[in-house]
Amino acid sequence: MISFCIPTSRTSYGAYVDFNSEVHLFEPFVNSLYHQLDEEVELVIADRLFETRDLETFFKPYPKIKLKVVPQESPWLRMGLNAYSSSFNQAAKAATGDYLVILSDALSFPPHFWKKIQEKRAQQIVAQILFVNKRDYSLETLDPTLVQTEWFPNMLADADNPAVIDARWKLLPWDSNGLVYTFQEIPWQQCFGFFGIPKDTFYRMNGFDENFDGQKELNDVEFFSRLQMLDSRSPVEFDQSLYVYHHRHFDLVDLDEEPYHCNITVRSNYDMIHLHRAHGITIGNSECFPKKTLMRVVRSEITGHPHSLKEGERRVQDGQYLIDYWIQNQPIFDL
Repeated sequence: MISFCIPTSRTSYGAYVDFNSEVHLFEPFVNSLYHQLDEEVELVIADRLFETRDLETFFKPYPKIKLKVVPQESPWLRMGLNAYSSSFNQAAKAATGDYLVILSDALSFPPHFWKKIQEKRAQQIVAQILFVNKRDYSLETLDPTLVQTEWFPNMLADADNPAVIDARWKLLPWDSNGLVYTFQEIPWQQCFGFFGIPKDTFYRMNGFDENFDGQKELNDVEFFSRLQMLDSRSPVEFDQSLYVYHHRHFDLVDLDEEPYHCNITVRSNYDMIHLHRAHGITIGNSECFPKKTLMRVVRSEITGHPHSLKEGERRVQDGQYLIDYWIQNQPIFDL
């Protein structure tokens, strides 16, 4: 069975009815995928589980989709920061399928997606999935000529090959079928975001490294850095025809909880990745580093210039609090 693993644990705790047209957050998912299915799939949603959520009711008319909702709890979420690594890990841990599809919410699929992802599962391939922005959702206007890439919003995607518009993909050595294979041809730095992966491989990696939670970026790139170190001959594949549409939506804050907002975010990006590479760490969440080492890779980012000395001091205190919390609470576990 294929298990779709999707978190809705956003910094503002997410929402279900948040499209401009006020459709359900998962309506694009079912409307574009369900008619493609020729067998049951599992949908595992890592979620905050507020009373306003109506997932079971919504998915009841779709019996081929076996829903599983995993309560998601993280101190980073309570502080108003992202916890994508732990959200994906909890979803994957609850999944019963042998092949995981790691995605975000607010997605829809092209007509050939199910057939393509079944092929990747049969071949046990770690398949990269590009996502391209279709800003507003409408089944009537779901036209690939209108989508835009996430990283280059002013560049319209090609109708036949939207993937190759992304600059990180354009320079890869594509073969005549629009494919690129293995880390021999694919730099790990160009692997990102959404992908399909055999569950055994995900477990072998011990999932995403949760050191990258708390607004720290590039947890996806770091995952593939470890995979490349673990097995440079892993069956990683880029396929120009494997992509999804990502739609604009807006989060609604749950009024019962006030998220902790700080103006300095901890960003341990490529420095943290190279720290893992230097130590040969291929299994995520498996080693603690001393404070002196971690302080060298921490980057503090100030958003905007403070308008007063008091505001500047508060930003520094908030940022240092997050850095200290991260260093003192490095996650160590076996998925």
